[in-house]
Amino acid sequence: MQITDIRTVAVRVPVERPTAIATRQLGAREYVLVWIDTDVGHTGIGYTYAGTVGGPVVETLLQAALRPLLLGQDPQLIERHWAAMYQEVLLTGRRGAALRAISAVDIALWDLLGKLAGLPLYRLLGGWADEVPAYASGGYYRPGDPVENIREEMQSYMALGFTDYKMKVGGAPFAVDVARVQAAREVIGPAGRLALDANNAWRWPHDAIRFARAVEPYDIWWLEEPLSPEDVAGHAEIARTLEIPVATGEIHATRWDFRDLIACQAADILQTDAGVLGGVTE
Repeated sequence: MQITDIRTVAVRVPVERPTAIATRQLGAREYVLVWIDTDVGHTGIGYTYAGTVGGPVVETLLQAALRPLLLGQDPQLIERHWAAMYQEVLLTGRRGAALRAISAVDIALWDLLGKLAGLPLYRLLGGWADEVPAYASGGYYRPGDPVENIREEMQSYMALGFTDYKMKVGGAPFAVDVARVQAAREVIGPAGRLALDANNAWRWPHDAIRFARAVEPYDIWWLEEPLSPEDVAGHAEIARTLEIPVATGEIHATRWDFRDLIACQAADILQTDAGVLGGVTE
């Protein structure tokens, strides 16, 4: 079996109304989709989220650096292909766009392998559960009263049947963000779980710790990405200090990044994302 073609498209999805997280305005979401064709008629499909402006960059890397490595190759040799792709982009970027390009290809290769085996991917990997829990993720910063916005949004999620929730923090003045968290807890009641996502908002551990102390009365499920992803030691300090679990890893890449997070005890929850860290293989 051979790979005969790798087709890609970059997609930009505009955001309907002004929306922000703590660290950036979200004018649009960009994705790159990948189709890996074979000479036996099967096609694997993969994708990655490329951020707010990164779609064309990821697609260019995929076509210029990765596609030539895979044409004519056996698509079932996934680990070999991963190693070759990673070696090829060592000078281009071992995180970010290059790893997201690898992720999209790797996901497509695993999708293809599942189709060849006649199994969905979770079964191919040994999974057994026939359902998974879900939480409503939102609480973005939008025009209007910030506290009332949170109340209305949490009520809408409850109406959909959710019992667990996550909201953005770190992008408003301290007192306003604390009031937003309080309002969310008041709406969902004492039973629902409420996580907070700072999207790397704070510069120093003490900033995150101060905020976490202020919202501790609202029974926080976890505090996500309080600092820059590069600040592993800072995350470790926060994790040591707080009783609230620290979550991070959503924009980390490869086994080596996660080795450092684990070795430094920098997170209670590792948020591995196959579309970011290097695919299903990683």
